[in-house]
Amino acid sequence: MCPSPLALDTNVVLDSHIMHWLRHHHTVKVISPVAYAELAFGYITRLGSTKSLDAMLFKTKIRVEQFEMAEARITGEFVRQLMGGARLAPGTDEFRRAWNKAWRDSAIASHAAFSPWRLLTFERNGFPFLGWRAKNPYDFKSQILSGTEERRDLGEEDE
Repeated sequence: MCPSPLALDTNVVLDSHIMHWLRHHHTVKVISPVAYAELAFGYITRLGSTKSLDAMLFKTKIRVEQFEMAEARITGEFVRQLMGGARLAPGTDEFRRAWNKAWRDSAIASHAAFSPWRLLTFERNGFPFLGWRAKNPYDFKSQILSGTEERRDLGEEDE
């Protein structure tokens, strides 16, 4: 069985223990451009450049995934789901508030929208639209090491 490809939330990349484990976990690992931008801001603010961030991503074999029309469409759908399906007119204050609250996490999650992808995050509750595919990284690591990682076919419904 091939290991599940992983999209990583920003908070996971900041956990040195998980990053050490991921360095030796052989699967596709990506972060979204949004996660990279959040990390870059922190590195530039603290260290003046992204040199050490880029080196760490390279060493761990994590690539920054492209954000294209498909991910943008998924992001819009995830934001709508987080708003409970409300229909808001673009340009209104209510629309801007809803969008500003939810777009970043939704864009990060768009890279794990379909099976077999998983999103590793410490904030599973922020990604209800991913269902069981949003995983706490320590729980996921334990499942991988014990051989009990939850796998489902495309046709199965989320919990």
